[in-house]
Amino acid sequence: MTRRATPRLRGVAAAFGTAGAITLIALAGGLAAQNGAADSQRGEVRALEAELVAVEGQASAAAQAHAEAAMRAEQLEVDIKENTRRLRQARRDLATSQQRLADRLVTIYAEEPPDFIEVLLTSGDLTDAVQAHDALETIGRSDQRILRTVRASRTRLRGAREELVASRVEVREAERAAAAEAQRLNGLLAQRRAVLGQARARLQTLEVAEEERRAQTRAIAAAQREGEAAIRDQAGGGSPSGGGAPAGPAPQGNMASHLARIAQCESGGDPTAVSSSGQYRGKYQFDQQTWEALGGSGDPAAAPVAEQDARAAALYQARGPAPWPVCGRL
Repeated sequence: MTRRATPRLRGVAAAFGTAGAITLIALAGGLAAQNGAADSQRGEVRALEAELVAVEGQASAAAQAHAEAAMRAEQLEVDIKENTRRLRQARRDLATSQQRLADRLVTIYAEEPPDFIEVLLTSGDLTDAVQAHDALETIGRSDQRILRTVRASRTRLRGAREELVASRVEVREAERAAAAEAQRLNGLLAQRRAVLGQARARLQTLEVAEEERRAQTRAIAAAQREGEAAIRDQAGGGSPSGGGAPAGPAPQGNMASHLARIAQCESGGDPTAVSSSGQYRGKYQFDQQTWEALGGSGDPAAAPVAEQDARAAALYQARGPAPWPVCGRL
């Protein structure tokens, strides 16, 4: 869909070849600088991501330690309550045993206990007398043993309570320390996540700029190739392949202002415009074949505005306004 270049087109294309080469060199330098900035930013993002993973692991461990400390403190309170209950019961048992022993002592002092002879005379049988005497002694020993046992139990429970109370202080302190560490790490985690989000946003901006610069470089390179092809066709005097309507005279004014009028006529200047048939797309209503011939890829309506402008300029330099048979005559 091209036609033989006119002398005017040849001059424009030649000028474009020189200017395009200079522009490509400048763009290459800018693209290299952008690539370096983007690579540096990617390295920063990766470092932040690795740091975030480490902090997340520390925060998880701190949260687990705090949960375990809280469970120990809760179990310790249960143990202290049980110890208190048992200690109170031991005190009651001791009081009961002491009361029984006191009652027995009062009885002994109030009434002289019978000796063996009296027991023998009252029982009338030696065996019964021995058994009765042994029973009295057994009761006395049993009372003393019970009293010792209860006292020992009370002493043991008091010692256990002291240990539990001391442990409660230690466990509570450990719980507070674990809570403080978990809070510190959660704060650090939130801060590093915010920094990572900012770094990713900067990287996205750099990548968009990088892609736009690449698109501009591709578009200008394609336009340069089109201009060089037009020069070769003119020099050879032959008719290039393809057909199409002859190009009309170029309107007055420079190419940029004419392309602006064409875009306004074709799409209202909307780079995302799509025709009702879906065949013509973008600011200059490219069809897919023309777009790809100019070096484009994908949907023209989805390409950056700068890329659409550059490819339209390349097409205009190669064929003039002919590709726009209606709007190109405005």
